[in-house]
Amino acid sequence: DGVEVVKYIRNISLETPILVLAEKKFEEELISSLQQGADGYLARPFSPLLMVARIKALYRRINLERGKRVNLNIEQVICTKYL
Repeated sequence: DGVEVVKYIRNISLETPILVLAEKKFEEELISSLQQGADGYLARPFSPLLMVARIKALYRRINLERGKRVNLNIEQVICTKYL
């Protein structure tokens, strides 16, 4: 499940940003994911523009924490029926 994926990634790297995508009805899983180290989440359904904005904000925060500025340019978002 998603919580186990977050745990696995966190065990490998503390620096890898994790954004969880899940349906709002799985609120407990979203909360557990955040408690296990996810940096944020998006509850489905959401717009592609919101997803891009969240990813940019996440990278901006992470790069500020690292003392760096990185120009993140997301040019294409692939939308599927699963988002």
